[in-house]
Amino acid sequence: MPRIGELVDPDLPKVNLPITRSSVINLFITHRLPVLPVVDKKANLLGVLSVDALLNEPDEEQVSVLLEESESRVLENLNLDLVAKPLVEKGYVCVEDDHGFFKGIVFVRDVLRKVLSKKEFDKISVARFIRKMFPLIWDKTPMRLAWQMLKFCNYSSALVINDEMNLFSVLTKLDFLENINEERMSSKEEVGVAGAGEEWGVEGSQIVYIDKLVLSIAKTPLERVLRPLQQAVLPSETIASLSMKMCLARTELFPVIDSSKSLVGAVFGSDLLSLVSENTFQTV
Repeated sequence: MPRIGELVDPDLPKVNLPITRSSVINLFITHRLPVLPVVDKKANLLGVLSVDALLNEPDEEQVSVLLEESESRVLENLNLDLVAKPLVEKGYVCVEDDHGFFKGIVFVRDVLRKVLSKKEFDKISVARFIRKMFPLIWDKTPMRLAWQMLKFCNYSSALVINDEMNLFSVLTKLDFLENINEERMSSKEEVGVAGAGEEWGVEGSQIVYIDKLVLSIAKTPLERVLRPLQQAVLPSETIASLSMKMCLARTELFPVIDSSKSLVGAVFGSDLLSLVSENTFQTV
């Protein structure tokens, strides 16, 4: 059984404050990560920045305000099966050593790539992990509307189909960041000024002009911005094969098709983590 610390990728980026919001967005897009760790000058973990925080607070330009405390902190010497639950719940865990020093973040995709894609899982079929209920979005749906659909159904990704009900692509929250604009918004507020106007017995006030850059998701239809998905899996394929395909496609939601290429279901990468605690699991 591998230890969680062995799955940490030391090359993943760490964010230092201060940093601009646009720089954070570029890091998310480049590395295709759902969260980024924020550290101080001594590399101590301060918290995490998430794609959700950026999308849910489009008018907040100060990155430090978007910082979230990480509740999923685990010790590097713990076996993988002991941290599978928080990995499934949050999609990641922050790994520390015995002294509390931050080592890095492990994502579901790290388990797929470094554990479940190995030959030990080449005899377990995809069929047992197929879900029949999953988010499905029409490819003519505007990006802005698609974000609201994902947000309120509490999913991080969805399958996209065309007019013929054929699979077109997979939509993730990172796709919204790739198609987001910064729009300058101006407003004015009237605020009271202490002491002003007292001589004449009237209340003083002052007009304050507020100018900020607000994130705005494009209204472009999904079909114009998403890359068509070139791969799918059959129910008879193995977990090792599926895990590798997920890593190559950089998605944790994958479509399942039958021999006629009709969509029959989907598999979530987080569901596969149940394999790490089964008796069939071997040291990788």
